[in-house]
Amino acid sequence: MKRKIDYEEEIIGNNKNIIATITHDLKTPALAQIRALEFLLKGNLGEIPDIQKNFLTEILNSSKNMLYMLINMLWLYKFDNKQIAINISEFDINEVIKEVFEENRLILNSKNQKFELYLNSDYKIISADRMHIKRIITNLILNAYYHSKENTNISINTEIYKDDFVFKVTNPGQYLPEENLQFIFDKNKVFTQESNGLSTGLGLYLSNSLLKLNKGKFIFNSKKDGTNTFGFMLKLPVKNVIKDKV
Repeated sequence: MKRKIDYEEEIIGNNKNIIATITHDLKTPALAQIRALEFLLKGNLGEIPDIQKNFLTEILNSSKNMLYMLINMLWLYKFDNKQIAINISEFDINEVIKEVFEENRLILNSKNQKFELYLNSDYKIISADRMHIKRIITNLILNAYYHSKENTNISINTEIYKDDFVFKVTNPGQYLPEENLQFIFDKNKVFTQESNGLSTGLGLYLSNSLLKLNKGKFIFNSKKDGTNTFGFMLKLPVKNVIKDKV
């Protein structure tokens, strides 16, 4: 019996290593493809006709989506194998949000969606792992992008509730009963759920996992009209805690 268990664990371990190796090896050519397409679209090799430019832009967006999924898979592999370090520091969350938009500008501009930013400028310093929070915000914003139609509005809000910092992304989409979102908490269900697709399913599951490392809380809400909100809450640094008025 013990020999069987050891054999099964060895197979699982080998499968994880294979997935990690394939994902890592795919990441490099995906990056090369993206850089080459961006180089062409900038006209560095000459002016490109609009019809070809549209075609290349579609390929570029598809490539970035693949890279987004590969990166999440690598993060997930490291998380499962306890290879993710956590480095807590205080940083400006508004700067991180702007970085995410700049790095994903081509994708986020491809559906003529309007992103409305309502960022709290008085309380913008939070305490967490900056890299983790940036990955979470990227996943939440891209989740809203992928599941919203063209020419729609998506809002990004930061606010303070007592001693918590709150980040929320709200987008028009499809009503999501709470039971349909259990994949956020169970990795095995990520690969069986159909409504959100593997790419964003992995992103949301990973976001929740990283939030736990940072002692944060994942939040989501879906209304009958299809308005969906995903986000998180983190404790503010002690010096920034808002005391209740007497």
